[in-house]
Amino acid sequence: MRSRSSTLRLELSAAPARPRPRWADVAAAAPVWLAAALVAAAFAWIVVDLALGGLSALSWSFLVEAPERAGRAGGIAPILVSTLLILGTCIAVAMPLGLGTAVLLAEFTRSDGAFARAVSFSLDVLAGVPSIVFGLFGHAFFCQALGLGYSILAGGLTLACMTLPILVRSGCAACPTTTGWRARRSA
Repeated sequence: MRSRSSTLRLELSAAPARPRPRWADVAAAAPVWLAAALVAAAFAWIVVDLALGGLSALSWSFLVEAPERAGRAGGIAPILVSTLLILGTCIAVAMPLGLGTAVLLAEFTRSDGAFARAVSFSLDVLAGVPSIVFGLFGHAFFCQALGLGYSILAGGLTLACMTLPILVRSGCAACPTTTGWRARRSA
């Protein structure tokens, strides 16, 4: 009968040694790392240049005043407020729909069912649509067809359509993978 230490020694010696990188691998990896370093350096240069040039123009009055002379002077307060209102509209519309759909898919449908496959396919298609197409859809449907015009509501609904596939996928991933409420109820 072997002792535990001899078995461990035998297992360690039987493990394959990690091969050393070949010169070809190193020669191929070096330009990739060099390119990544150059891109990171260029990005850092742009950020530092923007920070040094822009911090002097940033003031409290710039943040709280309205623009003047067609945006050439003044501040950005109405723009910030409009952005926050569009974001609030998007969250108010997309969050209940996204989480509700995620719970429906995770808890109340079979993952191999036709409904779940159809919704999953639709989410994959919507996640791959470019944002400019969502913008055109929002203009044609919300602004023109529904008569909302260029409004915060139309912008928020368009943004909600754009974020909905991501919210549903995130919600499905957050739901525990169980067999559903029927199995817990019968247990």
